[in-house]
Amino acid sequence: MTSLLSHISAFEYWRHVGTPGFIVPKPSRTTIAPPSFAVSDFDWLVNTSVLSRPLHGLTSIKHKRTNEPAVRHVAYQELPFGSVCSISPEQRITSPELTIIQIAPLLSFTELVCIICEFCGLFTINESLENPLVKRAPLTSVAKIAAFCQRAKGLTGVAKAAKATKYAHDRSRSPMETATILLFTLPQQRGGYSLSGARLNRKITLSPKARKMAGIDRLEPDIAWPKAKIIVEYDSKAFHNQEARISNDARRKNAFTASGFRVITLTSAQLNSKTEMDKIAAHIAAAAKKRVRIAKPATFYAKQKLLRMELLHCDGVHRKQHALSERAGQQLERTKTSLSWLADDDLA
Repeated sequence: MTSLLSHISAFEYWRHVGTPGFIVPKPSRTTIAPPSFAVSDFDWLVNTSVLSRPLHGLTSIKHKRTNEPAVRHVAYQELPFGSVCSISPEQRITSPELTIIQIAPLLSFTELVCIICEFCGLFTINESLENPLVKRAPLTSVAKIAAFCQRAKGLTGVAKAAKATKYAHDRSRSPMETATILLFTLPQQRGGYSLSGARLNRKITLSPKARKMAGIDRLEPDIAWPKAKIIVEYDSKAFHNQEARISNDARRKNAFTASGFRVITLTSAQLNSKTEMDKIAAHIAAAAKKRVRIAKPATFYAKQKLLRMELLHCDGVHRKQHALSERAGQQLERTKTSLSWLADDDLA
């Protein structure tokens, strides 16, 4: 019998994809949830502490309550195409796109945008490893999530997820890159500087002069506003060899400058300073021939303070591996009922 892992449990599994020993689920053409969900099908994952309890599964039939540590969500209708992936013939999991929609009601808007950036990014977080930042291929893309939301209209969480994709970015390499680009690009109503048009880790073709200097045809800046010809490079000090880092940064900056870009180096100290970020945002806006107009400064900075707290001072929502599970457990304890697949989406 096949079981379909969903919601929090699917989220926890997808976050481990890319680390050793985890099967990359393959897309399935299935659009019908199985009639039942058996916890025993996923004991091997629970025993490795990958999935917290209770397990969450999706079924096509409502079942009576049991003492088994599982939450069975019911899909009363056919699932949108692209909803299911296969771990094995007996083990299935909701797709990254559907999983994003399912966990949307449990997250703040900023948390949801960050998680979308992680799913669409080039990294994941695994706190069981010495270096918790793990490189991996994107699970999905912002465009795929947006397209899936169109097919999934009416599902709980879809309106909120669709709205969040408008502010998310592909190809983030770390929680810090996500925090940086969101501070720059989120609208002022959410505490950002409204500097739209940014691209994250997208290759830029260098000018002939810059190619000779760099010895390559293209370089990938951290954040770029291509139309404004401005680049922000984050000084992460990732290199152990200080001399090599300085040489690499200088080579990149010279190549970008020779191609007509203005390069701004952003340090962690600047990122954590409201004054410094105001100055950098003003420089970017001027290059883009815009103005950062703050109609109500007190309101804006209050919202930006909250945004900074979520993005910078909580070590990133990415690191709290079981926070969603704990929050889901509290919600279920309050409601004493499983979330309805067709419930009104009043959290959008």
